[in-house]
Amino acid sequence: MRKRILVVDDEPQITKIISLILRGADAYEVETCNDPLEAYARVMTNSYDLLILDVQMPLAGDQLSASIQTAVEEGMTNYKPKILLISGALSGEQMFNMRHDIDATTFLMKPFHPGTLQQIVATVLNGLTALVEPPSILAA
Repeated sequence: MRKRILVVDDEPQITKIISLILRGADAYEVETCNDPLEAYARVMTNSYDLLILDVQMPLAGDQLSASIQTAVEEGMTNYKPKILLISGALSGEQMFNMRHDIDATTFLMKPFHPGTLQQIVATVLNGLTALVEPPSILAA
């Protein structure tokens, strides 16, 4: 069964690039969305294995993630997808702290290498809980 991924970024070119990178693997069904409110509605009515959320949007990825967590806790949806936060505006340390604050699975800094994105997505979707932080944070 193919894993379902929803990519949310307010920049259409970013969602297109990520979609192209991940659609190369037949294991994924990738959808894109450029409106965080629409993304929230999709998550409430569809089942996704992974959300890739940009942190810098009108409704930021961390806020969207927190809203989804609240919906899970209140029984509005019966599952919680794994979350990969992406950002080109925040530091690795800020992303690391945000990831832990909102219980996201991991994060990736823009710009990123396509192979790094593929590796992180595969690791997250294969259920590996001992996910190592991206190298940029380890070097700090």
